[in-house]
Amino acid sequence: MTVSIHARIASANTLSKLQIFKSNAPKRDKQRIHKMHHQIKINKAQRLAPKLPKASAEIWRSIPAKLHSQLTSKQLALVVEVLDSHWHKAANHTTNEIIAEGYVWSNKHQALLDITYPQH
Repeated sequence: MTVSIHARIASANTLSKLQIFKSNAPKRDKQRIHKMHHQIKINKAQRLAPKLPKASAEIWRSIPAKLHSQLTSKQLALVVEVLDSHWHKAANHTTNEIIAEGYVWSNKHQALLDITYPQH
């Protein structure tokens, strides 16, 4: 019983020292620790989220930093998944509209190209 009491006192002392360090730490150290904590959370969320194409970096950049601090890794991974699926749906919708109109924009020619088949 005494060992566990001493262990609890030691861990409580360590915790209080850590809290004192956090409160007395220079502002830049606090910011560095805060940034490192968020990077760890983002890395974990990236492992949890399904592997996405190159758009993944854009999706991560589109999530506000405020959400990074408020959400857990699992929640961030879910947000990335949802954004990715909505972006794909929007792209498919745009593609279907373009095909329905019968024209496609060509960056090379800087013009709309007619994709309708000639009628015989």
